[in-house]
Amino acid sequence: RARPRRGDLLAHALSRARPDDFDLAAAIARAEFTPRGGDAPALVALFARPDVPRPVLVRALARVPEAAGPAIAAAVPSLPEGEAAEAVRALAELPSALALPHALARCDDPRPRVRRAAYGVLGRHPSEAGTTLMLDALGVEALPELRVLCEALAASADARVEPALARLAGRDVGRDPELARRLERALLVLRRDLTRTHASVRLDIALPAGTPIECTCRRGLEGFVVGALGRVRGVTGARIEGPGLVSARASTSLGALHEVRTFLELVLPLGEVALSREDDLPVALADHLARPSVRGLLAALTEGLPRIRLALGAGRRRALVWAIAAELERRGVACDPREATFELRVEPSRLGAQLRLVPKSFDDPRHTHRLGDVPAASHPTLAAALAELAALTPDDHVWEPFVGSGQELVECARYGVRSLEGSDLSAEALRVARANLDAAGVSALLVEADATMHRPAVRPTVVLTNPPMGRRVHRGDVSALLTAFLTHVAEVLAPGGRLVWITPLPRVTTPVLEGLGLRLERSMAVDLGGFDGRLESIRKPNAAR
Repeated sequence: RARPRRGDLLAHALSRARPDDFDLAAAIARAEFTPRGGDAPALVALFARPDVPRPVLVRALARVPEAAGPAIAAAVPSLPEGEAAEAVRALAELPSALALPHALARCDDPRPRVRRAAYGVLGRHPSEAGTTLMLDALGVEALPELRVLCEALAASADARVEPALARLAGRDVGRDPELARRLERALLVLRRDLTRTHASVRLDIALPAGTPIECTCRRGLEGFVVGALGRVRGVTGARIEGPGLVSARASTSLGALHEVRTFLELVLPLGEVALSREDDLPVALADHLARPSVRGLLAALTEGLPRIRLALGAGRRRALVWAIAAELERRGVACDPREATFELRVEPSRLGAQLRLVPKSFDDPRHTHRLGDVPAASHPTLAAALAELAALTPDDHVWEPFVGSGQELVECARYGVRSLEGSDLSAEALRVARANLDAAGVSALLVEADATMHRPAVRPTVVLTNPPMGRRVHRGDVSALLTAFLTHVAEVLAPGGRLVWITPLPRVTTPVLEGLGLRLERSMAVDLGGFDGRLESIRKPNAAR
């Protein structure tokens, strides 16, 4: 490249010059503002101003990480203790390599608040050097610093830490309940992290005979789920419990249950625990999970050690979660929010709390082909419902006019349909659809074309699609698009053929269908993620009629 002329460089520098009244404190309040590296000392000096919001100041320093560390290190000795501690805490937002040297240096600061801040940074950026320093500090620090050290060391996942904290627990910590609480949590986290091994849910193990199950689904698809469960060997009593919820009893494997392609999530109800007050929940829940039937189920369905993630509903209830985790550990049940094999949902009920177990750590066998997605593409469960409603046969010729990520064509292929074509105006959608179809082993013709004008290579007996809804793409009124599309479908669809689709505007599309002589055979409301559409099956009369 040609070197820029000196005049060009000067013009560029002047264009970046700040006005005389530039106020750095006001500038960093704007989320889009990025400071310069040379601003770092001035940013650190702002810790002395109580009117500057600390989160805003820390965000600005994190945007100049190379300069922030040295600027903090240079300023901390002269800052008052409180402001110095806040500046040191800002190191936690920098990359480890940039934060660690300065945090380690501040662990010798004579001011306790600054040392506590430095220990907190070492907890956010675990390292062997930081762990060694904090272990040495356990023997000399006072109670307030010991509290922070417990939390910081818990994040190290270092085998040296657990015996050191256990020795600290053996000392007289009863004089400080807060230290005892943090020490218990630190030991819980350490044991969890040190014993963590890879585990996954097994899909090949049959559930005990008559195990109750629940399937969640999009509202409107309950009938599809009930029908599909009824075809799974070993499943009995499938019924709709309410909007988006189906129950049944199963004596088969989780893998067999995933032959049902229209549910969102599989849930194993564990029953209720009676409570007189919420404080009784940790012991009652842990006792319930420690029952042989529940522990046996967890062990049978897990390859490795079962690990539970707790979900207690809305609100921050950290103290309750910690109490439950401690009770579970005492009964040999690992509670791990990071790599859980199951999520345990605790929901209010008539007696106290309803427990539901949700398998988590496995690859859903229904969706392994789904390598990519595009905006507004069909969710696989909706695509499965469309294909089921179409009553497909291997001799059908299927056209998907708005192919998106190709989910509808994948579902159609499961019915043995050999003639599949998809079209879309988006080259990116066609690329994603091709990757998904190849991963599923499905052969289909994909064409870049307008759905209101394209004539498929083979006259379709089924047009199956989830067209644009006007929410995420084609924003605004899609009435004209849907009307033009229906007019075109009425022409290209083979006599006696079917249109199976989802319309977001039945008040617009139904009169159009009637005017075109297309017969609406089935129609049902379905939740499309915050708004309703109509899942419809439409027949074109035979030419003889």
